[in-house]
Amino acid sequence: MTVCIAGRTAIDGTIVCATDMMISMSDLSMSADSATLKIGYVGKKWAMMAAGDLSCYADVKRHLLEYFQKHNTSIDKLSRPELSDALKYAFEKEIRIRAEAEILSPYGLTFDNYRDEGPKLGSDTFSRILFALQEKDLGLNLLLAGFGEKGNGHIFTVEKRGLSQHFDGAWAIGSGDLGALGYLFSSQLSVMDSAEELFYHVCCAKFAAETSPGVGKRTVIAVLKKDGSRKFADEEAIEDIRKEWERRRKSKISDARLVKIKKTLDAIKPDQPSDVQKSGGQP
Repeated sequence: MTVCIAGRTAIDGTIVCATDMMISMSDLSMSADSATLKIGYVGKKWAMMAAGDLSCYADVKRHLLEYFQKHNTSIDKLSRPELSDALKYAFEKEIRIRAEAEILSPYGLTFDNYRDEGPKLGSDTFSRILFALQEKDLGLNLLLAGFGEKGNGHIFTVEKRGLSQHFDGAWAIGSGDLGALGYLFSSQLSVMDSAEELFYHVCCAKFAAETSPGVGKRTVIAVLKKDGSRKFADEEAIEDIRKEWERRRKSKISDARLVKIKKTLDAIKPDQPSDVQKSGGQP
């Protein structure tokens, strides 16, 4: 339960990311608004945000670093495909570890022997094991935003078994994704907008997402530039934008507009009965 948002502009190569800080139970029975930071950096030019089940997030990041070391990958010069492949490896490895412990181990099986020993448990049991393995999911969703080795901006998600989906302009994940995307789409956010416009709209998208369950009010905004510079925005600047957004959102409808709407409504008259209705439904 959260919201993570990323947007980019092609004008000067600025990326703006936003998250809340709330941690909550899946049924929202308990929550804490300023409990955790859901955004971090991968190297100098990538931001990574997490939504969903965060219990495996630390292990996924550990496997990610392991992949970089294994392949002698420079973490500060990551291309988009390299980062995507590394995250797929990290997801698959953690799924394998947890699937073996939760699904195979209770039957005395491992990934090395379950194909040979599993059928001996009976066809029904083995079918349930195979189905559980097929459906195993970490429940973790990631949103990545940053710059590839050529300085081009990228935004992509990673979920389920580590598969990537790439988006242009802006995207959001988490329980507040529809609220955020609804605002971004209705505001006509474009990659040709200025960095200032992008910053404003990403902030407002986060505020709009707060009506969704599990999205906290506390807001973290990170700004990245393709030269490697990056910074978390001051909370005072974020809240100043919130005040303006609240004023606009709560602005009253003008009297002149209400008069015009009234005329529209008054012009609506009951439908005249059709010939079929007059005859009692008989053609």
